[in-house]
Amino acid sequence: MGRNSPLRIGVAGLGFGAAVHVPGLRESGDFEVVSLLARNPEKGRLAAATLNIPSVHSEAEEFLAGDLDAVSVALPPPASVDLCRRALARKLPVLSEKPLAPDVPSAESLASLAKGIPTMLDFQFMELEAFQKLKLLIDESALGELWYVEVRWVVQSYSHQNRIWSWKNDARHGGGVMGLLGSHLLFLMDWILGEISGLQAAASNSRNAAFCPAGADPAMDSVSLCLRTRACSCVSAILSNSAPLHEGHLWRIHGARGILTLSNVTRDYMNGFELTLSDAQGTRVIIPTPAPAEQDGRIPPFRALARRFARAIRAGEIPHPSFADGLRVQRYLAQTPA
Repeated sequence: MGRNSPLRIGVAGLGFGAAVHVPGLRESGDFEVVSLLARNPEKGRLAAATLNIPSVHSEAEEFLAGDLDAVSVALPPPASVDLCRRALARKLPVLSEKPLAPDVPSAESLASLAKGIPTMLDFQFMELEAFQKLKLLIDESALGELWYVEVRWVVQSYSHQNRIWSWKNDARHGGGVMGLLGSHLLFLMDWILGEISGLQAAASNSRNAAFCPAGADPAMDSVSLCLRTRACSCVSAILSNSAPLHEGHLWRIHGARGILTLSNVTRDYMNGFELTLSDAQGTRVIIPTPAPAEQDGRIPPFRALARRFARAIRAGEIPHPSFADGLRVQRYLAQTPA
């Protein structure tokens, strides 16, 4: 590859991969999407034609044997682990969806294989201005000593709204609210508030169980967390992806000098965040609620992450969040019900 020429990348997955990875990689200006991996050959050929991708494969080894500089993986956790292992064995840089794996041993194996190879996990929220500013204010001690942190992330997923069963509802396939939302939350807490300890959880899978098909294992759909971080000894969170009424995503960080509130009540879960600071001077908006996105709100933060991934590949560096970061999150997840 030339230093300024686009990196040749293959994308695995027809869902999130086709909807977000492909446009995000292309819009980054750093990648040429040259190959697609799809389990169903007919669906793969149709998607490749629609997305104008020149090559499509249904077998992982054929996909990886192409002239690739990197791979982008958007598959259910068990399938993702297998493909990432094969790619890393070929020393290919990997950008993967989260969580890193369905269990800690698999995550440990991937993190070990990834040593010295550029890898990234799609923890998209750290690419948003509102979360970056929230972290900066906490790092600068804008609130003084932190007293407690409360988070509510309560939404209704497409599968619950329409009662459609998929791997995302099945514990055996790495589904459940902790893998889908909790992995994001635990990563953000670790990144913003420091190392997590003393994690306790209570959970329910009743809404998944209500439409679980025979032979499936309903994953947890609602979880209550209580934990400590390096910056704050009292942190609580409620997560649900099965709520009948959409509440959105809310953080309140209480400190000696005020309260930081980060909220998104829109259904575009990546694009609607407003950040406010309340202190002795009153309440002021730090980051206003953005205008509705003209495209899928997940694409711009993925595009930003893809650009950092490309820079790391060209520089031979390990970017953040890497598979090592994903392993740390996997260990947190192991302390919660599946």
